[in-house]
Amino acid sequence: TEAGRVVEGEGGLEVRAKGPSAGQSAVFFIVDALLGVSHQEEARAFQKEMAALYLPSEHRCLVQDFLASVARHGSVASYIERQGTDPSGRIAAALWQCRNVLASFRSRHLGVACSYLKQAEVGTGGSSFKGMLKQAWIASARPLMMPPFRV
Repeated sequence: TEAGRVVEGEGGLEVRAKGPSAGQSAVFFIVDALLGVSHQEEARAFQKEMAALYLPSEHRCLVQDFLASVARHGSVASYIERQGTDPSGRIAAALWQCRNVLASFRSRHLGVACSYLKQAEVGTGGSSFKGMLKQAWIASARPLMMPPFRV
């Protein structure tokens, strides 16, 4: 079928396999939510597909629970915005450092993916990888819009 391959044998088991993708790891869902990274449509749709079709059910439940918790309580970025105060600046500095490391990782990942898939139009995970990975990098590197902190 278009969504996967039917394996011959008893019951004609359908297997969905797009190949390896970092999007198939619960870690990136959780880190993005924790740090307040908001993706554009293509990357968001890819994450949704990876979660629904490729994350093991236990990992999917972990991600769903974590996202629900962040929706209720907020991310680190939204915590800083709600507090409106960070006299030492340490929390905001730690957030910026984490976002910079994530953006650096995604920049390197984009470089490796482009090098590995030079002639391909479709990347591992079946994505239009160049644009989607660039969107993920931009979302990670995008400056946070935070109000000035009260001292």
